[in-house]
Amino acid sequence: MRRAGRRGRGWHSFDLGTWHVVVLNSQCFGSSKPTIMQPKVGCGNGSRQVKWLRRDLAANQDKSCTLAAWHHPRFSSKGGWREVAPFWRTLQEAGADVVLSGHNHVYERFAPQRANGTASPRGIRQFIVGTGGKNLADPFRRVSPNSEKRLRRLGVLKLSLRGNSYGWKFARTGGRVLDRGLTACGGST
Repeated sequence: MRRAGRRGRGWHSFDLGTWHVVVLNSQCFGSSKPTIMQPKVGCGNGSRQVKWLRRDLAANQDKSCTLAAWHHPRFSSKGGWREVAPFWRTLQEAGADVVLSGHNHVYERFAPQRANGTASPRGIRQFIVGTGGKNLADPFRRVSPNSEKRLRRLGVLKLSLRGNSYGWKFARTGGRVLDRGLTACGGST
């Protein structure tokens, strides 16, 4: 069993083959009361978490690809969270490839983009997968820039992390694949 980092922080990293995986704590804002399970931590540039992230990414530059995961999405057609922008900027500077988020009860896939939301082949692709059993969110009323696919279906995302690339399949309950693709790390499709 893998530990989820030091108690009270909620961030850690590990290697998976040629991939470096970073898990961050986006419980850093809002009026929700912090608990032992979900402590409120800083997400700003000067926070312990972002300082740790910079050191961690610098120490793992030898990995071909980087994936980061946290709960609240930076970009979303259901509303994104600016508070996690320092995560994105730090990951972008290090050449990260994928961000995996949840929170919104939809599936949404974005084209690679920079921290300011502009499309870039050298940017980070974000997947939002909040489709694991709770009621799905209301219909999409506004489509965010760079959003490539939006679904309001229960299902699961399968990421295949390969040596220098990653593939994805989003499948409905029952197995029907509704979205798929393959991209090289570093932005080449």
